[in-house]
Amino acid sequence: MATGNELRFGAAGARVTATSSQLTLFAGDLDGDDLLLYAGNDAADGGIEIMGNAQMDIRSGLAVSEPVEPGLRASAGLIP
Repeated sequence: MATGNELRFGAAGARVTATSSQLTLFAGDLDGDDLLLYAGNDAADGGIEIMGNAQMDIRSGLAVSEPVEPGLRASAGLIP
C-alpha cells in the first residue's frame, strides 16, 4: 500500500520510505528480520545480505569485491 512517500508490504514492518535526499528500506518490525539485495536473477550474480542481529554478507558474483574508503574514494583493499 502506498501512502505519500511510503510503500508498505504485507509483512509486518516491511516498508520503503523516501525523502528528497534519502531512500530507506526496512525488512520488517523484528530485530531478526533480514534484508537481501541481489544483482541479476539470483544470489550467485552478486548481492548484499544483511541478517537481522547477525552478519552481513557481500557477494561479488564472478568478480572480486573492492571496498572503498568513503572519505578518500580510494580502495580499502580487495576481498576475494
